Amino acid sequence: LELTEIHLALPPKSNSCMDPPHVENATITWLSGETVRYECNKPLKIFGEVEVICQNGTWTEPPRCKDSTRKCEPPPTIANGEITSIQFSVYTPLSSVKYQCQSLYQLQGNKKITCRNRELSEPPKCLHKYCIFINHGKISFLVGKFSCL
Repeated sequence: LELTEIHLALPPKSNSCMDPPHVENATITWLSGETVRYECNKPLKIFGEVEVICQNGTWTEPPRCKDSTRKCEPPPTIANGEITSIQFSVYTPLSSVKYQCQSLYQLQGNKKITCRNRELSEPPKCLHKYCIFINHGKISFLVGKFSCL
């Protein structure tokens, strides 16, 4: 990733605003007075207004530079769980990842998350399983394996 560069075509005419907002992976060009124009470094695309203006001591909302392919970042890890599908550095739209919990933990939420509009859906959580004790119940002992339901 490249750092932001500032190209001064014309210096600002007044000091009513501080420096224009930083936009990652973009270059800034002063136009006239207190207006600047942003341009994203290739291959990123600009989202939002290209020109930002100083009004009453405040800059208008700056744009953002994003990958226009709608790909997602790698999925997050979850406590007491793991990803069971093949992992990649980026995920294409509609690709998915599956999670599973370690033993003694129970999955809460959807085990599969999907990439949509540059964001992965909410990952599940792995909660500790508890054996439920029944008040006034009867305990029977058998030989074999026991587990919590």
